[in-house]
Amino acid sequence: MTNEIVVLGHNDLDQCGCMLSIYEALPNKKIKFFETNYNNLVELYDEIERYIQQNSIQTLLITDVSFNGNKPILLQLSKLTPNFLWIDHHQYDDGFFDDLDFKYIYNDKKSATKLTYEFFKLNESNTERAKNLNLLVELINAYDIWIIKSKFFEHGFNLNNYAKNYGIEYFANLLYDRDFKLPDNYKSWVEDHNNKCKQHIQKLENKNLVYRANNISVVFTDDYINEIVLKEHENNLVVLIVNSYGLIRFRLHTKPEFKEDIKNNIKSQITNVGHLNAFTIKIDKNFDNMMNEIQKYTKIIQKELEKGNLC
Repeated sequence: MTNEIVVLGHNDLDQCGCMLSIYEALPNKKIKFFETNYNNLVELYDEIERYIQQNSIQTLLITDVSFNGNKPILLQLSKLTPNFLWIDHHQYDDGFFDDLDFKYIYNDKKSATKLTYEFFKLNESNTERAKNLNLLVELINAYDIWIIKSKFFEHGFNLNNYAKNYGIEYFANLLYDRDFKLPDNYKSWVEDHNNKCKQHIQKLENKNLVYRANNISVVFTDDYINEIVLKEHENNLVVLIVNSYGLIRFRLHTKPEFKEDIKNNIKSQITNVGHLNAFTIKIDKNFDNMMNEIQKYTKIIQKELEKGNLC
C-alpha cells in the first residue's frame, strides 16, 4: 500500500498554514500537493483523478477550498479514495451540507489553518517547535478571517505578503525545515515591501485611480491590495479593488455597526461564493462593460448602506 497522500488546497496563506500542520502531523507520509485558484477546478479534478489512479492513492485531504457553486466536483472528489476528509470555513448556501455522506469539518468562525491544526491535535504538544507552530497558526488565523483588533493581525498581514512573494508551497517547506521560525531576511523584506507600498499608493492618488463616496472606495490597481484595503477602511466601510485582469475584490469592514444582515443583503446580490467580508467576482475586461458593472455594484452597496443608515 502506498505511503503517499494527496492534498488539494487553495493557493493562499491559509492553505500554507494547513500544509504546516499536515507536514507536522504526518512526517512519514509522502505528500502530493495540488493547488487551485478556482478557475482551474474542472481541469484539476481530471489531473487529481489520474494521479490517484496511477499511484494507488488511498487518502485525499482537501483544505481551504470552497465548493459553493461547484458541489458536483466535491462529490466526485469524495469518491476517488477510500479515505477522504474536507476541511473548510467559507460561506455556503442553505442546505449545502444536508446530503453530504463523507467526513468533513466546517466552521466559518475559524481559518482553515486553525481547523486543520486542531484536527491533528497539534496544540497538545509543548516543545519549542510546537510553540513556534502555534504562533504561526494564530498569526494566519487573525489575518485570514480579518481580526483587525487582534495582536496577531499585523504580523499575519506581513506574513501573507512574504508568502505570496516566495510561493506558498516553498514557504511552507521553508518554515517546516526551520522548526517554524521565520526566515532570516523576513524583517528586512517586510520593511522594504512596506516602503514600496507607500510609494505605490501615492502614485494611485496622483493618477486619480482612487474614488471615494458614500462610505465606498473604488481603487484600480493590481498591487498592494490588502494594504490599500486597510488604508481605505480607515474612512469607508466597503472597498472595491478592480484589477486589469477583470477581477473585482469586495472587502467589507468588520466594524460592529456594519451589521451582518446588511452585509448578507449586499453579498447575496453580487455572488454566492467567498466570505461575508471578502469575496471576488470576475467581470468583462471591456472598459465600458467594466465601468457599467462597477456602477451597478456600487449602487447595490449604497442602497443597502442607506437602509442601515450607514451613508
